[in-house]
Amino acid sequence: MLLAKVRGGELSEKDYMRMVGWRDDAAIVKDFNPKMLFWGGESQYGPNHLVTQFESPNNQVRAMEKMEFIVSVNSMITPTAKYADIILPAQDWMWEEKNIVKSKEGFASINYCAGLAKPPGEVKPRIWILTKLAEKLGVEPGKFFPYYTTDENWDKDWERYQQDIYQKVVNQYKENGINVPAWEEFTRGKFINCDELRGDKPFVGFDRQIKEGKPFNTESGKIEFYSRYLANEANRGKGKHYDAHGRLYEYIPSDWGSLTPMPIYQDAVRGMDDPLVKKYPLLILTPPCRYRVHSLFWTNPWLRDQVYQHRVWISITDAKARGIKDGDMVTVYNDRGKVVMPAYVTSRIMPGIIAMRSGGWYLPDESGVDYGASASSLLGGDFESCIAPAKATSLAQLEKYEGELP
Repeated sequence: MLLAKVRGGELSEKDYMRMVGWRDDAAIVKDFNPKMLFWGGESQYGPNHLVTQFESPNNQVRAMEKMEFIVSVNSMITPTAKYADIILPAQDWMWEEKNIVKSKEGFASINYCAGLAKPPGEVKPRIWILTKLAEKLGVEPGKFFPYYTTDENWDKDWERYQQDIYQKVVNQYKENGINVPAWEEFTRGKFINCDELRGDKPFVGFDRQIKEGKPFNTESGKIEFYSRYLANEANRGKGKHYDAHGRLYEYIPSDWGSLTPMPIYQDAVRGMDDPLVKKYPLLILTPPCRYRVHSLFWTNPWLRDQVYQHRVWISITDAKARGIKDGDMVTVYNDRGKVVMPAYVTSRIMPGIIAMRSGGWYLPDESGVDYGASASSLLGGDFESCIAPAKATSLAQLEKYEGELP
């Protein structure tokens, strides 16, 4: 959609580069014309991008429909997968695929997903699918996945691969004088609690820098609050940006727009200081849901409609002004989209603010009204830099829903 604006003269190449995080030469922006979209290689769930990775899914759908060919590797029909020309059915990483999984946040552990459910029909392992696609592109299977021997031996080849990964874990702990479960015990459910194995000494970030004087990985070796790199205008416009140690700055686009060398207050785009507040007076917060991981588990009705109910939080004051009672169906809308969902009227949120949990599955009707109530449907718009917190907040209006549900 943005490319169409560039070619139509509504948007400059420079503004386009800032908004999408473009890193390549600006001269090829107008010639950039993707024809095929392939997603699902790294994880079956990460690429549900109409819900979790973009805003304004109605615009994303229009962009996807311009593609000549779309392929999805997935274990379920997500809102995004529905737009694929071909879906390659992959094993579910949690229940069907045998895999070593490491968790980080909150409780660091190493677990084994044992593949408890038998994959149905034509479902195949994700890496097997990519190995066979690579073969069709002229890459020998053994070069793409070195453990591959034959299709008939795939399960054994995959187990050898997993065992070698686990052996590296074993070796790492042995170097620190710690024994961990043998492979057979590990695959039967004896997981590794990384926190417990650290002993009585808790993990402290930057412990060596603080106590031993080890330098930080910054230009000065100290904690830095001011970016000399961003302060140097000669760096603006480069295709890629590297720090003083030659490491790539992952999230700095070619032109970083209004990003400053150190934090300063700036009016939030589509925040309470935006003139749009006159038309859309409610600030939307889109926090994660404790009963989902991004969009994963939305398909479990118990976690969507019973233990937790997917509803928009609204203050008693704002609800009363709109004639809305707890549980009423409401329409939440702005110039980006429109969603229909039940209201949760509560004193636990401030007047002027509403909250929609992220991860709801996008379910539009023919006119684009989203009855799955994905928070992404109301987000996005006209940010000077792609670094702006586009997925955190927006402005909207809310009113009682009139009509029959589809």
